[in-house]
Amino acid sequence: MISWYDGIEMDIVTETKLLYAKLVEESQELFDALSQAECLRHDCFILPPTLAEQESSAAEFIPVEYRNDYHGKVKALGAFTKFKPDAGHSFKAPFRLPGVLQFRAQAANDIAPLIDCVNFTKAALKTLITQSKLNATEKHELLRTVAPGSITLLMYRQINYFSDVKTIGFTWSNKFSTKVKDKVEFIEYLKGSAQNPPTGITRSEWEPFVQKEIKLISEVKSDTIKIKRPLPAAPMANISFHSEKTKLRHAHLPFIVFSDDAIKVKPLNDFLAAKNNRADLPSYLINRLYALV
Repeated sequence: MISWYDGIEMDIVTETKLLYAKLVEESQELFDALSQAECLRHDCFILPPTLAEQESSAAEFIPVEYRNDYHGKVKALGAFTKFKPDAGHSFKAPFRLPGVLQFRAQAANDIAPLIDCVNFTKAALKTLITQSKLNATEKHELLRTVAPGSITLLMYRQINYFSDVKTIGFTWSNKFSTKVKDKVEFIEYLKGSAQNPPTGITRSEWEPFVQKEIKLISEVKSDTIKIKRPLPAAPMANISFHSEKTKLRHAHLPFIVFSDDAIKVKPLNDFLAAKNNRADLPSYLINRLYALV
C-alpha cells in the first residue's frame, strides 16, 4: 500500500509528530498550573459555534454570552488546550473565546515560562509546516495524519500575557480583504466558470448568467479588477497600560494578566453586520465574486 508521504522525507513527519505531542503536553501542563493558581478575576465572552453548514456564509449577527462564574473560568482555561472542533462544528471557522484571566503578579514567575514554552512550540510547528517544500495537499495530509481532527489555526495561535495592564476593551473588527486581478485573466476565469455550473443549476441556465458578467467586466476601462471580499467578523481588544502605548490584539483566546492591581474590562458586545444600504459598503460589479473597479 502506497502512503501519501511516500517519496517525502520522513524527517518532517517525525518532527511534526514530536512537536504536536510536545504542544499537547505543554498545553496541559499550562492548564494545570493556571487551574491551581489564584485567579483574581475571570471574564469569558462565549461566542456561538459556526456549524459546518454555516461556514460558507458571513454572520449577520453574533450574540455574545458573558460569563464570570465558575463555568466561564473553566471555559476560558480550557481554550488553551482546545485544538479540535466539537462534533458538527466547522473546521473552516475555528473556535474563538475572547476573555481575561487575571492572576497575582507573583504567579508570573512560574506560569510565564510555561506560556513561553507553549508559544515557542506553536511557532516551531508553524514554521516547520509553512516553510516546508510540501504542497498544500501534502501539508493537509501531514497534519491530518499526525493530528487527526485538529485545526491548524488552533495549533498556531499564540497565547498573549501581560502585566501593568490598565484597561482591556473588547470590540469587533469587520474588515475587507482586497486583491487586484488582471482584467484579461479574470475574464478567462469567468469563461472557465461558465463551463462549471453550481450544483442544482444546469449549464444552459448558468452560461447566460456568466456571459452577462463577462460583458460587464469587458466594458471596464481599467486593466485591473479589484476583489474586495468581506472578512468574517473578528473579536479584537485594545489593551492600555500604565507605562506603555495601547496595543491592539486579536482576541481569539483569553488574555492572561499578571497583576495585583484591579483592571478595567470593557465587554464584548453582540455583533451586528452593517446594513446593505450603508454608503461605505462597496458597489460590486459582480456580487458573487466581490468584484469591483
